[in-house]
Amino acid sequence: MYWDDVRTVDYLMTRPEVDKKRIGCVGPVDGRPADCHLAALDDRIKAAVAVGWMASFPAQLRKHIRNSIGFTKLVPGLYRYLDYPDVTVACNACSLHGD
Repeated sequence: MYWDDVRTVDYLMTRPEVDKKRIGCVGPVDGRPADCHLAALDDRIKAAVAVGWMASFPAQLRKHIRNSIGFTKLVPGLYRYLDYPDVTVACNACSLHGD
């Protein structure tokens, strides 16, 4: 899923009407994990807007909360080291080192 997002940025970079120094992304509700991952993974993203709630995936699993985070947004192995709030922090930390 995130590969598709990076490829979309690749396409935007080829368009003459796109300001390559001002590419951003918005992730409404279910797209929030995608835009945070994209901003953390791709230095070309200069702004990301995460719309929606912030939750801990392991905490939801422990409480048996269903239908909260879709399995399409799960990154194999990621939750051994990070949770959704951590990815958002990584997204914000990357923006601090931009030009």
